Amino acid sequence: MELVLKNVSKKLSKNFSLNNVNFSIKNGEVLGLIGNNGAGKTTIIKSIFQEYRLDQGEILVNGKAISKYDLRKIEFFPDQNNFPKNFKIIDYCYHNYLLSNIDGNKKQFKMRFKELSESLELLEYKNKKFLHLSSGMQKRFLLLCALMNKPEMIICDEPMANMDIQTRKDFILLFKTLIEKFDLIVLITSHDIEELEKLINKVVLVDKGEIILEKHFNNKKDNLAELYEKNIRNPKSKIKVDEIVKGY
Repeated sequence: MELVLKNVSKKLSKNFSLNNVNFSIKNGEVLGLIGNNGAGKTTIIKSIFQEYRLDQGEILVNGKAISKYDLRKIEFFPDQNNFPKNFKIIDYCYHNYLLSNIDGNKKQFKMRFKELSESLELLEYKNKKFLHLSSGMQKRFLLLCALMNKPEMIICDEPMANMDIQTRKDFILLFKTLIEKFDLIVLITSHDIEELEKLINKVVLVDKGEIILEKHFNNKKDNLAELYEKNIRNPKSKIKVDEIVKGY
């Protein structure tokens, strides 16, 4: 699979628009979509999910318009604050499964759930509610739900937010293993540059609705923080540090 954004433009207000956005991502690539708040990351993701009618350009999957592609093959892996915490794990996964499978084959669901939950060492927690799980465990279950329908692509929003150090290390290792096993396309938005560079092999920097940089990323040679500082046009801070210090 290959996803291509070609000359994509979308005006949302008099103060913001996407302008001539171009980048691509294909199987085996983990792309970090990086930019400040309001840079256009969410607008790009919503455009991929066809929530906006584009003013210009096109989004292609394997050379064909994304409107002809089954969007159920693209899963969204949300921040864990955006799901019903009173659901039991297995119930939430089943409801999510039903949304993407019209036939709702429960036998097939149970087989797939058992396979994935055993691989992720989560089977014993299947009847727990989300609110009774640690942040790291919640993330693993959301990942399980995302994999239930055998997606071709996963879009992740801050996948490592609210994790402690060890949980992050475990999650990064798990995530990399699953990407290789299932040959997925993964697009990640995150502000955690240090952790992100352990996962990605491609980076796209977006600033004020424009793509500033697209390049393959090698964490042994490249430094994500340096790329960000070099390419993103950050305004000077208005915080008067010297005056604050003088007050002490």
